[in-house]
Amino acid sequence: MRQLLDQLYSRDAKTSDSAREQLMFHRTSTEEDARAIVEALSREAPSPRSAYDRPEGVLLGLIQSPGSQEAMEYFRDHAPAAIMAAWPRLAERDRGFALKVLAMIGSREGLAFVARTLAEPKGPSDYMVSFALEAIPADTEHVEALFPTLEPVLDFEDDRAVMVLDFANRLAMAGRLRPHPAATRLDRLQRVIESEDEGRYGHAISACYALASIPGARALELLEIASQHPDPLVRMEALYSKVRHGAPDAAEALAKATLDPTIALQARKYLKELGKAHLIPKEANDRAFLAKAEMISWLTHPNEFDGPPESIVLWDRRVLDWPPTKDRRELFLFHYRYPAWNPEEEPEQGVGLVGSVTFSLTNQTQPPPEGTPEDAYVAHCLWELRQEGDPRGETLTPEATRRLLGFKPKLVS
Repeated sequence: MRQLLDQLYSRDAKTSDSAREQLMFHRTSTEEDARAIVEALSREAPSPRSAYDRPEGVLLGLIQSPGSQEAMEYFRDHAPAAIMAAWPRLAERDRGFALKVLAMIGSREGLAFVARTLAEPKGPSDYMVSFALEAIPADTEHVEALFPTLEPVLDFEDDRAVMVLDFANRLAMAGRLRPHPAATRLDRLQRVIESEDEGRYGHAISACYALASIPGARALELLEIASQHPDPLVRMEALYSKVRHGAPDAAEALAKATLDPTIALQARKYLKELGKAHLIPKEANDRAFLAKAEMISWLTHPNEFDGPPESIVLWDRRVLDWPPTKDRRELFLFHYRYPAWNPEEEPEQGVGLVGSVTFSLTNQTQPPPEGTPEDAYVAHCLWELRQEGDPRGETLTPEATRRLLGFKPKLVS
């Protein structure tokens, strides 16, 4: 290990790159290797060719993923101090990573450093802040190291405010943070809820969730305002918090939300969490309806279309012996459409499958009249086999897959 670390810090690019490649896949298993890695954080790195060539990122990766209990315990006891000492030398791209590693280790000193750093007016404010806070478990023993230090961040105008609010919500729901730090910021929560900026509707959801942990008539007043919000997800979050406050008829209204396929899955989850699953209407348990809700949820994810489709219809539904899962199951195909970005373009259409791995193969499946349901099942079957590493995914042809699924041969015109 020490030899590899010497090579990682070499001024020779080929030597350094070779060591980096080897260490990227290494899992530290001994205390001696762990000690060498921690000690290496104090070394002065040669001038990098780019921020991506700095050795500190490799060391942080090794600390994040130890390969044994022995190494993990050494990192837990000694890495936080070494990371904090190395902080001034870290590149900006490695600082967010360092905060995440400190958060994962979870020592009191490390968490206090994370909180102080995030609370600096010019501290990090990108997505790595969220990663760091998400790495802190809700049952952490060191809440006092985080709050009240993090409270001023709730008043920031950048995205750190909602990231810390979400973190406070998680701790409050776990019973680890009382009172909620947003309880003294109800005017700010109201401004967030009443904002007409669609890009900040997600912030309104976080504000409503915070109100679930804040007692008093003013909190209920804000939830009534949120109940009229134009976004259905915000309205549902308000209903959830109203149920937590014991507001009359709120549980019944949340149960009615399970009939809206765009929010049905989350509404069901909340009713179960609240012990009120018995209120879910029978119609909301229809298998085709639930499959549609699942497809909409997948399409709405930020990594996909980041919103529900303009239209979605059930295209096909059948029970098949499904090779990827080696069982017989009911599958659903949905045809969806999103509006064009500009008048010169055609609306974006696609086909998605629910019942096995929920997914849409937009480049391999076509809606009617160009495609058929059988074509879509074949494409998804082959894709799933490849995803599972099943050798059949590489050897089966589409025509052979049709036969495997029990379909008639495709007619060639």
